[in-house]
Formats: sequence, structure tokens, C-alpha cells
Amino acid sequence: MKIIYLNIIIVLLIFTGNAINVQSINIGDPVTIVPADNYEFTGRASGELVWDESESQSISLNLTLKQLPDNLSKIEIQLITFESIGKINDMDQVVDFRSQDPEIVLSETNSSAFINQSMEVPTVIDYFYVNITLYARTRGNITQGQAELFTIRFPDGSDTIFIKKNKMAQLINIYGFPPSKFFSKWLPIYGTFLVLLITPAIIVGISKLVRKDQEKVEIKEDNIDE
Repeated sequence: MKIIYLNIIIVLLIFTGNAINVQSINIGDPVTIVPADNYEFTGRASGELVWDESESQSISLNLTLKQLPDNLSKIEIQLITFESIGKINDMDQVVDFRSQDPEIVLSETNSSAFINQSMEVPTVIDYFYVNITLYARTRGNITQGQAELFTIRFPDGSDTIFIKKNKMAQLINIYGFPPSKFFSKWLPIYGTFLVLLITPAIIVGISKLVRKDQEKVEIKEDNIDE
């Protein structure tokens, strides 16, 4: 029984820790981009505001077409870059760079395109922000626009992404020790089996307690009768 109770305590502590560390997804405000007259689309970035230094993270981008001059016009997104920018020696510097060439074409009003970019956590700093740069150009019946650069900042305004330093990483970063993703993947399965394992023991324990209470009541009644 002691082993079962110990397992219960461990599972509760792990689940409680995970519940505290869960970070909600932050969705930025839509940024309106007008690459040419009568052409308009919006970009909205989303992601977590607290990144664990031991795991890679991702940023999502939602592009939605809002306006075109006619049915034969379109907006092309040829390249998207993601720059993590943080302060080193009191100067803003690029600490991570990623790029995609998604060949996105927006040609129907209110149509959307979704991009997801995996990012490395820049452990040399404590906080940073990400500049998402779009290389977009317009196409129409007669004219064809040149590719222009448009930038979306995540998070919005002056907010930043905070890096959660794992001070215990070196203590458990040994050969054969499971990574943190192992626990997040297998913990629910382990918890389910543990519940199934301890349920009969709990039922037996409750029945024994009820039986003892009944025996005590019967003994008291016998003493009263005597």
C-alpha cells in the first residue's frame, strides 16, 4: 500500500507542476498590409510568451486577404523570414534566423494561409522578440508590382518573449535519462494504468474500514445487551 500511495503522490506532484507551467498561447493583433492601391491583406502572429530553454518552440502566422482591385488580381508571398532579436551588450542583435519560401498566392477575398515555423530558443539571452518579414508582390491584368518587405513584430508593441532557464538541466542531463517530452507523452498513459491499479486497493480498503466499523457497532450493542 505504501508503494501505491507513493505513486499517487508522485503523479499528483507532476500533474500539478505541469498545470502551473502550462503557458497560454498569445495571439497578436492583426497587422494590415497594403502592398499597392486596392490590395490589402492582414498578418497575425501567435505563440507562447514563455519559452523553455530545453525545448524548441514555434510561431504561427495567419495571412488573410482583405481586398483586391478585380477578380484577376492576386498577392504573392514569395519568402518569409523569422528573426529572433535580443539585447547583447545593450544592443539589439539577431540571435536566431529562419526562413521559408512558401509560394503563397492570395487570390480570393477572405481566404487565408497558415504558416508554422519552428524556432530554436536563444539561451544566450533572457528575453527577446521576433520580427517576421514578408516578401510580397502584387499581380494584376496589366501591371506587376515589385517584391516589397513588410514586417510583423511578435509579441505586439514592446512586449517580449521570456526564456525560462532550467537550472536543473545539468543534474538530469545524463545518458539514458528520458527527456522532458517523454514525460509529457507517457505520463497520461502511466496515470491511467496507475488509477486502474489502485482502484481495487481503494475499494478493498474502504470495505475493510466499513467492516471494522460494523464490528465495533456490533460489539458495543452486545456489551449494552449484557
